[in-house]
Amino acid sequence: MALLNSSTGAAIWEDVLPDGAVQGARAIGGDYVVTRAALDAAKLYIVDAHNGNLLRDWEAPNWLNAYDIVLTKTYAFVHDSTNTYAIRLATGQPDWSYPMAGDLA
Repeated sequence: MALLNSSTGAAIWEDVLPDGAVQGARAIGGDYVVTRAALDAAKLYIVDAHNGNLLRDWEAPNWLNAYDIVLTKTYAFVHDSTNTYAIRLATGQPDWSYPMAGDLA
């Protein structure tokens, strides 16, 4: 994962996550990039979009769907095989979960 300068194509930051790999969707909005880890499929990473610093991570009870992340100004919505979660970006923790999974977008 990397942020590139749109004029020069040079990397501003890259490969900043602990395991160096992500899988599936990356949700990008405002100050955040949210993605699922490749090696630990239950882990969600919240990254500072400006400098690539890992801000927070959250470990779900089960593997997260890698291709379905919805990002709002304050939440990342993700799901595993049984639940949908509202992860508050400011804390990296779920504010609520709902016992249903399925496509979010």
